[in-house]
Amino acid sequence: MHAEETAFLSVGANNMHIENGILFTTSSPCELCSKKAMYLGVSKIYYVQPYAGISREHVMSIGKYERRPQLILFTGAIGTAYTKLYTPLLPKKDENEMWLTSKMDIHLMDNITSKNLNENQKLDKSGGDDSRVSS
Repeated sequence: MHAEETAFLSVGANNMHIENGILFTTSSPCELCSKKAMYLGVSKIYYVQPYAGISREHVMSIGKYERRPQLILFTGAIGTAYTKLYTPLLPKKDENEMWLTSKMDIHLMDNITSKNLNENQKLDKSGGDDSRVSS
């Protein structure tokens, strides 16, 4: 039994309705789960990876258009990527100390500008090779 089927049975056992509901699943649903989602009235199905079956082309393309669930590829951070995205790299006190005690290089832009000018001068002397010049 697939996870989608278990969710559908759980909804039915608790006398709940999923008309216009949203289903979140790891893979896009197989042919049978697609049929069940469509007949139960699920409006959107978010998935992380596509299922190798024919559900999108054959099952999800039959019936009334307004009754067909939208298959939407999930975009965003999932699993440990979500946790890593929001886990601080440094304790807050150490981060504050780093920002408050760091010294700013007041000549940073001067160094960058000088470097770019020197590269452009070398380019002019090399015979005008335009492949490295950005417009």
